[in-house]
Amino acid sequence: MLSAGPTMIIVILLVGLFIVAGVLIGRTGRSSARGPDRICRVADCGAVNPPNALFCGRCGQKLD
Repeated sequence: MLSAGPTMIIVILLVGLFIVAGVLIGRTGRSSARGPDRICRVADCGAVNPPNALFCGRCGQKLD
């Protein structure tokens, strides 16, 4: 049977902590760089446009 000493357990816990922190930082970095997840739908054509669009990419209607 394998026996891990206290030092090995601490190392494993620290590695896990760094992995979790990296994943959480990666998620917040992507969402803040991208901006809010808003979708503008045009009533006439139903196209989905990015949040910063001023006009519809399909029909050209001005977005509110």
